[in-house]
Amino acid sequence: MNLDDYLSKATIVDCNGQIAYEMTLLLNGDVLVCGRVGNYQINPTTRETTPVGKVVPVEIVEQAVAFARSCL
Repeated sequence: MNLDDYLSKATIVDCNGQIAYEMTLLLNGDVLVCGRVGNYQINPTTRETTPVGKVVPVEIVEQAVAFARSCL
């Protein structure tokens, strides 16, 4: 059984129609964001990112929070 088949996912597309970010809601409630500059997790409650110190655009954090809330 592949757990990834059952997790909620969403994509953010750039102005050229290319996938810029893929978001996955993890079992612990965090959102895993996979983008062109690497992968990181966002806690939608506190808006903290892992790894600590990773600079994440505010728009992506807001999208991750909205995505997590929409899956509830």
